[in-house]
Amino acid sequence: MADIHINLDAKCRRCGKGGATQSGVCLPCFNKALQRGEFDLILEKYKPKSTQQKGDKQ
Repeated sequence: MADIHINLDAKCRRCGKGGATQSGVCLPCFNKALQRGEFDLILEKYKPKSTQQKGDKQ
């Protein structure tokens, strides 16, 4: 299980609002970036091989 620590006093690096996580961004900004695919290359490294479909780059 992963832990997410939110510092309500820390400002988000992307939007400037309070409530940044350890990475420096708030959860709404992280969610928007995830939906835009900004983390696809990073997440692909940790994707189990059993979930890769034929034609996926390895």
